[in-house]
Amino acid sequence: MSPFVFELACLARARGTWIALALACAASAAVAPAMFLMRRWGVQPEALVRVWWPTGFYLALTAQAAMLPLLQMYLLGDSLAGQAADNRLRSLLLCPVSRLSLFAGKLGAAAVFSLATVLVSFVLAAAAAIPAAAGSDAFEQLTGRGLEKTLPLGFAIYVAAQLALVAYQGLVFSLAGSLKTGLLGVAALTGFLFAVQLGAYQSENFKWVGELTFTQHYFHGLGFDILAGATTGRLEAGAAYGKALGLLVADAALFALLGYWAFRRREV
Repeated sequence: MSPFVFELACLARARGTWIALALACAASAAVAPAMFLMRRWGVQPEALVRVWWPTGFYLALTAQAAMLPLLQMYLLGDSLAGQAADNRLRSLLLCPVSRLSLFAGKLGAAAVFSLATVLVSFVLAAAAAIPAAAGSDAFEQLTGRGLEKTLPLGFAIYVAAQLALVAYQGLVFSLAGSLKTGLLGVAALTGFLFAVQLGAYQSENFKWVGELTFTQHYFHGLGFDILAGATTGRLEAGAAYGKALGLLVADAALFALLGYWAFRRREV
């Protein structure tokens, strides 16, 4: 069994994983019932499609974006810092596998959790358009917005932001000696990057520094503006969004490489 399959199996067996998945998808799962109830209360399908469904979609994924960093800290903290603290890594290292395989397996399992969470949430929120527009001409409004182009673009950037988050937290927990120090490290480093970004924006000479920080890429990639445009059909595949996607992928690669460098030098 490869480390990646082993880590996935561990996640699948853990009750906390399924609780975390349910929490992360709960807001999206509530959009369809909300659309059904609003129709029962007399709200017209055209109003649901034009205003309330995009609003529900946006709010659901915004709520998920706020929870995922905490849920990933729980999963990665136990997998990386937690296993090092209680010597569970020592038994794994007795197996004939490389540290690269071990680290990639742990990071990959966390990435699969994020991908599954985002995919399920997108499907649930998008499917809510069915009870919102069923039996009316409102479906023509949806098809005329070009959502088949805007939603995939918003999804791609949102996923890239989550992968960058996984790699970022993986680096911090690889450097940490315990779960507690890892949690403090994530908070401290994030606060530091925020301070650098905000400080740079106060100066015309150093404003470009704020564009380089992970926090700037991540929060742009969370898609508060992107998701709003995607759900209303106003998002276009412009150079700005291509740049955001490229920077997030670069962040994920950089943090993954640095995390592996820290992981392979860890004493276990």
